[in-house]
Amino acid sequence: MFFNKMVLKVAVVVGLFGLIMSRKQVLEWIAPMSSLNALVLWYVFFGIFISLLGYWVFSAKWTPRHTLAVLLISWALGIVLYFPVSDYSTDITGAQLTAVESSTEDMVTFDALKSIGITDSTGIIT
Repeated sequence: MFFNKMVLKVAVVVGLFGLIMSRKQVLEWIAPMSSLNALVLWYVFFGIFISLLGYWVFSAKWTPRHTLAVLLISWALGIVLYFPVSDYSTDITGAQLTAVESSTEDMVTFDALKSIGITDSTGIIT
């Protein structure tokens, strides 16, 4: 049977996490932060969420290495999926974003590369 207790647990925990992180108070608290601080805070909360979810659903089989792997995969997916709101994209389009909107993996990666002197004259690094 595809729908079992594990699927229900994951659905409930993901729903609760989304409900908490989308609260007006949370977004207002994050909005004045810098993009880097907002993203670090997001990953702290997300790491705690992933750890608790892993321990609750998979119990003794879940380790911190699993949490780290999920966070790294999320970072990589974030670079690919959230490119429209990075500094690179907004510099080209002229868009203005708040910290909530611009705290993406792509933006932080682009800023980190830019801060160490790696520029993107080819349009490959975003």
